[in-house]
Amino acid sequence: FTKALAQRLNELCKPKVVEAADGDALTRGVVYISPGGMQTRVTAGGIRVSADQGESLYKPSVDVLAESARSAFGKNILGVMLTGMGADGASEFVKLKKLGGHIIAQDQASCVVYGMPRAVAEAGLVDVVGPLETIAVRINESLLVGASA
Repeated sequence: FTKALAQRLNELCKPKVVEAADGDALTRGVVYISPGGMQTRVTAGGIRVSADQGESLYKPSVDVLAESARSAFGKNILGVMLTGMGADGASEFVKLKKLGGHIIAQDQASCVVYGMPRAVAEAGLVDVVGPLETIAVRINESLLVGASA
């Protein structure tokens, strides 16, 4: 599913969208979709994709990815939480927020399942909340603010 999703989004979106692969270099302007059934991590040197080692019930896991990004890049991360069940990602977003990171969440009205965005919103972590159709604009605005800070 994730490979087909990446291909479809690549046809629809201006930035290049790919399914992440182990060893990929992080490239500006490329959107990486984590492969289903695997864990994805980022480092200063690139992307690591591997089998889950008991880190999470979720594969891929937002917590696993966010922890690696926070470790590699500190507060220079923009966290975006979209529709999803449960609270995966919330514990790492708390740590990111304490560092000074910026967090955007999808609003309840546009979510299919409001669990993951709700978890970060109820924890008081969200800087910007918006409907799915405005998330890309919000990301661009946040990146511009961060670049000028």
